[in-house]
Amino acid sequence: MSKILDLGVLAKQNTFDIAMLDGDVLHLSKPTEELLLDFIAYDGRLTVIKSDPSVSADESALKQMALLRDTVINILNLNVDGIIVDVAYMQDKKINYFLQTAIIGGFGEYMQELSSDPNSKSPQSLVKHPVTVGKKRN
Repeated sequence: MSKILDLGVLAKQNTFDIAMLDGDVLHLSKPTEELLLDFIAYDGRLTVIKSDPSVSADESALKQMALLRDTVINILNLNVDGIIVDVAYMQDKKINYFLQTAIIGGFGEYMQELSSDPNSKSPQSLVKHPVTVGKKRN
C-alpha cells in the first residue's frame, strides 16, 4: 500500500488562535523559519541580558521586558487576519507582561506540536537528515 503526503492539507492546517481580553481572536499561521530561529535563540538572548555586568538591575529588567515584548509582537504578526501588531496594539489590547509570558508559552507548545508532527520537519531534523530531491537516501 502506498502513502500520499498531501501538501495541500498540511498547508491548510489549523491556525494557533489567541483570544484577546476584548473577545477579538487572532489566527496565527505556522512560524516562519526566521521566527522559529528567533524563538529558539530567545533563551540565549535572555541569558546574555541577565548576565551583562555593565547594566544596572533596572536596565536589565527593562531590556528583558523589551525582548519579551518584541518577541510577542513578532509572534502576533503571524496573524492571517491582516492586523498589524505593534506596541500601540499591545497597549490597546492590554497585553501586559504576564499575558506576554502566556503567549510565549502557548506558542512554544504550538511549535512543539508542529515539530512532533511526522509530516513536519524542524530545522534541527532537516540538518540531521537533509532532503534530497530525486535521489533515495542510503
